[in-house]
Amino acid sequence: MFRRTTTAPRGPSAPGRELQIPRPLVTGVIVLGLATTVSALLFPVKPFAEARQGIGVAAASALADDGRGVVNTAQGPLTPADREFMRKIALAGLWELPSGQLAQSRSTSPSVKEAGMHLLMGHADLNNTVAQDAQLLNVPLPVEPNKQQKGWLAQMNADQGQAFDRDFANLLRNAHGKVFPLVAETRAKTQNSLVRALADQANTTVLDHIGMLEKTGLVDFPSMAK
Repeated sequence: MFRRTTTAPRGPSAPGRELQIPRPLVTGVIVLGLATTVSALLFPVKPFAEARQGIGVAAASALADDGRGVVNTAQGPLTPADREFMRKIALAGLWELPSGQLAQSRSTSPSVKEAGMHLLMGHADLNNTVAQDAQLLNVPLPVEPNKQQKGWLAQMNADQGQAFDRDFANLLRNAHGKVFPLVAETRAKTQNSLVRALADQANTTVLDHIGMLEKTGLVDFPSMAK
């Protein structure tokens, strides 16, 4: 029988201690992130409507009804909101893993590289979890970033030097800052044990990423408050 494996969440490094990442580990995590992204796509997939733009991990917008209604599973009822949450977690990894890779190759800032490494590790774990959950629960996942996410990646690809570091920190911090309402709502309302565990993991991962992005010192808080 197929069983989901779990990985312990990775928390932020101790204050004042710079994370030293050996080059082989960087390469290994990047390969792992790509591998888990591919594994998430090895079962039937329906593309996302690109009208659902503006969601990094996920914005707390109205959740789409996929027309399947509530499905009874061995892990508990699975609602349209549960399935949409799973798809948005997968969608997040499709642009945040490449963002983490860009931080390793384009930035010269140790704190930006460290934040990028946390993105790679966190979303490799989340991808693995949501892929296994989706296979168990028969939930199609997206295959590519949405239009806005592609735009963010293109923007960072075009950046040089400090412009890359600023855009990396602010684009990703803004996206992660929008996740809490959706994660909290899903965690509070879902009756499915797998979705509940996924929400717990997502919350831990997002909080870690927010902390690491803020640690760069590049986050423009006033602009996010507008």
